[in-house]
Amino acid sequence: MDRINLSRLLYYISFILIIFSDFLSRTLFKKLNIYDPLYKASIIAACLILIVKFFIDTHTKKEIISYSAFLVVGLGVTINVGSYYVLLPMMLLLVNLRNIDIEKIIKIWVIEIIIMMLIVAFSYYQGILGESPRLSLRSDGFIRRSLGYEYSTFSANYFLHLSVFYIYMRKNKIRLLELIVMVLISSYLFTITDTNSAYIFNTVVIVLAFLIRFNKRSKPISIINKYIVPFSVLLVGISLYIYRSGMEIGDELNKLLTGRLSLASDAWDIYGITLLGQKIRWVVENEWLSQLRYDYVDSSYLNILFSYGLIVVIFIIIGYSIVGSLEISNNIYYSLMILIIALHSAYDPQLLEISANPSILFLGYLFLNLFNSLTSSLIFPFFKASVV
Repeated sequence: MDRINLSRLLYYISFILIIFSDFLSRTLFKKLNIYDPLYKASIIAACLILIVKFFIDTHTKKEIISYSAFLVVGLGVTINVGSYYVLLPMMLLLVNLRNIDIEKIIKIWVIEIIIMMLIVAFSYYQGILGESPRLSLRSDGFIRRSLGYEYSTFSANYFLHLSVFYIYMRKNKIRLLELIVMVLISSYLFTITDTNSAYIFNTVVIVLAFLIRFNKRSKPISIINKYIVPFSVLLVGISLYIYRSGMEIGDELNKLLTGRLSLASDAWDIYGITLLGQKIRWVVENEWLSQLRYDYVDSSYLNILFSYGLIVVIFIIIGYSIVGSLEISNNIYYSLMILIIALHSAYDPQLLEISANPSILFLGYLFLNLFNSLTSSLIFPFFKASVV
């Protein structure tokens, strides 16, 4: 086996381990005694494998500079936040994309998530996994089932992301029957879990995929590729400003978003904004009728801002904008994927969850293209244009 193939194999193995660990942490399998040592061993093994891969690969001086700056800032955030088992593997995945085909990574993710979701579903319906103690109870008495996951919203949100990336993977090969199956599963999950946003976004992505596929559109929508993430962040910021300014419409908007704005406003007052993040212990439901203590901020952008700091948010905004001008985003299905992920992340928290959103790995291509004229012309016109 040559060096490049070995490098790819190491990345794929570590990626599978990280997805496995992250997904497992969001299910009721974490109640098992074996979970904690298995989780930590998988993450540590994946990180060590990625370190080996990094030294197997060859890197230019420019890449080394960009990697070093990223890792220094990333380690600063990790130390402040204390999320070593979450942030370190994420950083190592991002700086190890040399020789890696992102399309194959998405395919691996789709296959692994399908397998994991089937295992959880089988275990739940066989009685191996019960209901989460964090069950949600609607005002009319309806119980939102967790289906073997830690929260009632997790199954529907995982399926939303699975739909998005399955469509991205299949592109124009996707068939009507596959889309119909997605609709049926999404509808079933909605009736059991009552997860409105996931159901709405799933419906939208399926309808848009149908229109794209059968109208045979192939050109990407560059304005979406480049600017949908900044727009989504701006949307959240404006929503929060309206609520905090005391406008009457702010209260109505908060009700529409099921209290998300009031929770975000409280977090703004309590935690404020830091450059490199801070350790926050979010209070979540741990039993029925415990919502009075709930303070979790669902918006990915605001949650990242409070937890991981301003620098990380800026990196995500600028990073996705630059990636939107690269060749890897030059297809309509990237436009569809980033549209759904960006808008959904405005009021839901999965953006930095690698087992839910593998598109975060697209940001790793910044290190391979940082000095390319295509990326430089978008936001940093003063960068010198040269190909790495």
